[in-house]
Amino acid sequence: PTKAGNVRVDGIYMDTIGVLAGRLRDRTAIRVGFAADAYPFQAPTGIVDHKFRTAPQQFGNSVAWHQQAYGGFITEWDFRVPVIGDRFSLTGGVALSNSKSADGSGSRGNGVTLRPIVRIPGFAEIAPFFSKGGFPLQRSHPLVVVRDENLPEMAPLRRYLGQSWAKGRTDNLNTGVTVKARISDSLSFRGGLFHVEGDRK
Repeated sequence: PTKAGNVRVDGIYMDTIGVLAGRLRDRTAIRVGFAADAYPFQAPTGIVDHKFRTAPQQFGNSVAWHQQAYGGFITEWDFRVPVIGDRFSLTGGVALSNSKSADGSGSRGNGVTLRPIVRIPGFAEIAPFFSKGGFPLQRSHPLVVVRDENLPEMAPLRRYLGQSWAKGRTDNLNTGVTVKARISDSLSFRGGLFHVEGDRK
């Protein structure tokens, strides 16, 4: 569904390049077949249906550390702050990662997200968001080609055998604003304005 461009955020169409940061999303559902029943504007490939995190009712934050193989790790910090009751609140967080493979390849990643939520009780909710992240260092897997039935010796673990120039960088940016408003008892409005960038260097 993502490749086909069938991605929605809170029911609003969004033309994404990469995946939205987990610090923005509360949950994600893939609506296809029976799961898309009664869902408006269905698509044959299915729909990626993201739900943004709602305005928090009380302060909270969480820290997570994930240990990975070969010394890699992912660490995250999320926060939720009701600044002025249910009228103005903040959600967001930061993340760092360093993934490593047995052949010495791997990547380093980072991300920061901020989403203020402004509510006019009984009328509207306006929520801009900013999410920037990427992988400043990506080392590709080396490719070893053999010409006969003799296999090469096992490569040493955690040693990068590729060329120094065989590495890349990826930058992602997702910004925008969503608006939900109640016009009358039987009519409401939901819309958004988005800007998405994805650089592969």
